[in-house]
Amino acid sequence: MQKEFVLKAKNTIKRIAAISTGALMLGATALGAVAAADLGDYPAPFIADGQWNTLLVVGTGGTDPAGLAADLAGTVDIAARLAQTSTTAVSTTTTVVGGATEDEVALNGTIGVNKFANALTDTDIASLIDSTISYDDGTGSKDYDVHEFINMSSDFRVVTSLQDNDYSGDDYPDLVAMSLEDDSLEYCYKFDENIDTVTPNENRTISITFLGQGLEIENFASDSMTAKTSNEINMQAGDTFAADTGDTVLVDYIYSTSVSVTIGDRTKIISSGNQYDFGDTTVKISDIGYDANNPENSRAILRVGEDVTKQYADGEPYIGEDDDDPDWIFKYQSLTAAANETPEICVINDNSWNSPDEDLPVIGEYYEFPEGFMKVNFDLITAVNYATITLDFDNSEDLYNITGGATGVGYVQNEKVLIIEAPGDEDLVINGTVKTDKIYLSALESGNATYIHYYDDDTNKPQYYNWTWWDAKTGATNNHFIANITLGDTEIPIYWFSRVNNTSQGNLTIATSDEHGANITFRLNNKSSAVDFTQFGTTAEDDDTDLYIGALLKASADNDILQQYGVIIKTPENNLEVDKAILMVPDDRVYAQISLIPTDATVTTLGSSTVTVNSIAGVPLIKLDTEVTDKTSKPMILIGGPAVNKLTAEALGVTYPSYGADSTIPENKGLIKLVENAFGGTNVALVVAGWGASDTRNAANILKSYDTYSLSGLAVQVSGTTVTAVASGTTVQ
Repeated sequence: MQKEFVLKAKNTIKRIAAISTGALMLGATALGAVAAADLGDYPAPFIADGQWNTLLVVGTGGTDPAGLAADLAGTVDIAARLAQTSTTAVSTTTTVVGGATEDEVALNGTIGVNKFANALTDTDIASLIDSTISYDDGTGSKDYDVHEFINMSSDFRVVTSLQDNDYSGDDYPDLVAMSLEDDSLEYCYKFDENIDTVTPNENRTISITFLGQGLEIENFASDSMTAKTSNEINMQAGDTFAADTGDTVLVDYIYSTSVSVTIGDRTKIISSGNQYDFGDTTVKISDIGYDANNPENSRAILRVGEDVTKQYADGEPYIGEDDDDPDWIFKYQSLTAAANETPEICVINDNSWNSPDEDLPVIGEYYEFPEGFMKVNFDLITAVNYATITLDFDNSEDLYNITGGATGVGYVQNEKVLIIEAPGDEDLVINGTVKTDKIYLSALESGNATYIHYYDDDTNKPQYYNWTWWDAKTGATNNHFIANITLGDTEIPIYWFSRVNNTSQGNLTIATSDEHGANITFRLNNKSSAVDFTQFGTTAEDDDTDLYIGALLKASADNDILQQYGVIIKTPENNLEVDKAILMVPDDRVYAQISLIPTDATVTTLGSSTVTVNSIAGVPLIKLDTEVTDKTSKPMILIGGPAVNKLTAEALGVTYPSYGADSTIPENKGLIKLVENAFGGTNVALVVAGWGASDTRNAANILKSYDTYSLSGLAVQVSGTTVTAVASGTTVQ
């Protein structure tokens, strides 16, 4: 009997190495002062709401054809990669006819919830048996009620990269998998009324359909049963049978009370009711129909197999399982040698699959019961729209009063601030009334308080809203409400948590507890109002305690973390090292959908579990710098340095053409740099340039594979495949 449990190709787990980041000293001209633009948002704003929203511009200057060709090749690479991200999420519906589906399994939660919380019977899965069997205990045939059911324990779970950060990369592209402890999946066949478990024997078997297969039970004993595990064949002299063991069984002659049987070079006369072990194959003579008048017409019933019958005790491997390492074992209830019992014959998984290196089932894959009886399928996780929320620091921000003025309460110049930023101007809501896309927290050093400012679209300034006491002033530890992240059906509060008597660090908490799962808490450097908001943690070095998710320390996670509600914390280690945090927040809770699918079930999937690709047919993609007539209509990507691309020179504020140090491009390096309000408009420009053509090509290659690098800030320099952050406002040393 065949078995299959985890059906998943073995792949080597590939981990993307962390990209080294550090400060680089570059000319002030090339770096300029930029407001909200950030490379961490790429491919936004060049792809907006899944739609192409940019123009790639390649320079026409220079006298080197190979250099122009390299710039053009890099431009095509960037365009091709952007086209792949021009997508829209599509909701997916998987319908199982004849099976059962639970579409609200919590991430990092047990699968045995809601519909799957109790035993599943024929009312849940139509193919499960709820009927009668006939059995003659020697006093006449009687009908007995029986039924099948399936149980799932709380140790059968959907796990994410929060539990183990290695649930990521090529093997776990959606950051989720199904994890299974032993004794978590159970199938049972239940006798619903008393049946005589004493009298069954070879000629009076109990025949049932178990896991979709016929099973004949010859005998019950305390915590064991004996079942026929061989093939039953009606044969005449001269007939042959190909056994499952690979042997060929030949009936030589049938006598009145015995049969001559040959396997290979061995012949044995076996009496009726007896059996003989030929090695790999055992043969038992169950019955003989001897015709004395015409012996050649005599027939015999043989049972042929590795074992004719076998006793299976509680806890022993299921039929056909590996004796030393079975996936499935028998488990019994009320199975004793008594005249009246209601036996329960079950199989339960005996191995655990609970580690990322075990290739656990991901979306579209499954666990399977023995005999291919039923699959537990990981259908999908719900499709949602994500918004990027960033936490970042600015060491010189001008903050204004409640009307946007430059006097009185709330007005501070060159203040060190923590900035909470969202993509939409109504995504952050303060006290239910003030809606904004940016909130600023700063320390009021003279008053034991924290200032709260927000970006006001009317004044185009960080405008004062209110302040909160530090707990050294109030003498009590407290969570101070800052705002709600409000996206669709999602509303998640943000709290500033300060400590009693300034004895420890303050925390910024994305309060995703309750229905949202575990809180996401960032520890900050300032433990009193006398310390400005400048960094995560107490030192410039990264620290495991800089990020908590619930009680778990996660600052050293080098892959994305998928939290219970569906919030994704992007590469915490890389981002926190540069004192930045990036969160992808869904507009509704993300659930897993799991289905139990019998062999005969019909599965229909509508939509896609990922995305649809939006067409870019007819959309202008690439132009030469001499062809652009409206430089401010949309965000642009400028390929080539100021020696060859007129628009690059203009965006960087240098004369065209500029070479060498005058170009403000780092020597023998590439540069990827965002320029806000480019060309006097409101859109950004992205400069992709290099000291030479090969350096420009390297920079373009980074954007082609942007999702494998931790890009952040306003600019990065490129050397080969190494990316280094650029510190704004520095000068060449």
